[in-house]
Amino acid sequence: MTAVQEPHDEAREELHRGVRGRSFEVLLRCFASAVGADTATLFTREEDGDVHVAATWTRDLLEDPVPARDGLVDRALKGQGALVQSALDREGYGHRAVAAAFSSDERVLGAIHATFDPPSGQPYGELVWAADSFARLAALCTAPDITVAAALGSASFDALTGCLSYAGAMEALEAELERSQRRGHRVSCCMIDIDKFKQINDTRGHIEGNRVLAAVGEALRTEARRYDAVGRFGGDEFMIVLPETGGHARRHVAERLRTSIRSTVETTSIPIDSSIGIVEWDGESSAAELVEAADRSMQEAKAHGGARVEAEPVREGAADGLAELTRHLTRPWAMEPGFGPRTTEPRRRGSGAR
Repeated sequence: MTAVQEPHDEAREELHRGVRGRSFEVLLRCFASAVGADTATLFTREEDGDVHVAATWTRDLLEDPVPARDGLVDRALKGQGALVQSALDREGYGHRAVAAAFSSDERVLGAIHATFDPPSGQPYGELVWAADSFARLAALCTAPDITVAAALGSASFDALTGCLSYAGAMEALEAELERSQRRGHRVSCCMIDIDKFKQINDTRGHIEGNRVLAAVGEALRTEARRYDAVGRFGGDEFMIVLPETGGHARRHVAERLRTSIRSTVETTSIPIDSSIGIVEWDGESSAAELVEAADRSMQEAKAHGGARVEAEPVREGAADGLAELTRHLTRPWAMEPGFGPRTTEPRRRGSGAR
C-alpha cells in the first residue's frame, strides 16, 4: 500500500527542493569560477536511473547554457571518478571538459561538468582535484539533512524575498561589469525603495510588512528577464542588475518594474508604490560607485514625492538607446504581460539569481 503523503510533508519537500536548488546554483557558480570554465552543469540521477539537469551556468549570461551530457558525464556517472577530456588542436594542447560524479552510500547521485572554450591550460591535477572537491560538496547538499545546503545557499539568497542577498547582488554586479568590459555591451543598475514602508510596519505590523517585502520580491523576480540579477539590498530596498540595457531603454525597464510593484496590491491588499533610481555604467566606475550613483537617483525620486523613476541623462556619444528599446519590444515574450519570462525561482546569474 502506498503511504499517503500529508500536506505538510509535501510543503516540507517543496521547501527542501528550493533550498537544494539554491545551493546547487551557488556551488556551480563557485565550481565554474575555480576551474575557469565557460559553461557548467550539475546533473542529478534518480533511483530509477533517469538523469536530470539540476542547475546550469554560463559565462555569457545572455545565452542559454546548453547542458552538455556527453560521454565524459556518462563515464563519470558510471563511477569512474573525476575525468578530464583533453585535446590537441591548432590552438595547442589543452583541456576541453572536466566531470566528476557525487555519491552517497555507494549510490551515484549525479555529476558536475564544466567545459572550456578555448581549451584550458590549467594543470590536469588541479582540474581533477577541484572537480572532485566540488562533487563531494554536491553530495553533502543532497543529504536528507539540508543543513549544508541551507548554509551554502543562504550566503547568496535572501530567505524572505527569494532574491539575491546583498552579497549575492554585489557579486552579480561585479561579474556583469567585468563581462561588460570584455564584450563592450551596456549595463545599468537599478535601485528601488518601497514608498512609505515604515508606515506599513507601524500601522499593520512587521508581519504584514514582511508579507509586503515577500510580495515585492516575487513581483520583481517575475518581471525581470532571465539574465537580470534581482537582489534585496537591505530593509525595503532592492537592487537589479540590468545587462544589455542603457540609454532610453533604462526608463522603460524601470517603469515596468514599478508597475509590477503596484500590482502586488492584488495579493497584499495594500496599495504600494516605489521610488526608483536607474543609472547606466560609464565603463570606469567601480561596482560600489555605480550602486551609489543609482542610490542617489533613487533618493532624488523620493525627494520629489516618490512614486516615480529618476534616471540621469543619456550619456553623450552613447549609441541610441532607442535601438535597445526596440530590441526589447520585438522579442517574442515582449508581447506578454511583463517583459521577462515568468518564473518563481530565484535568479543567478545569476539567477540568478540573477
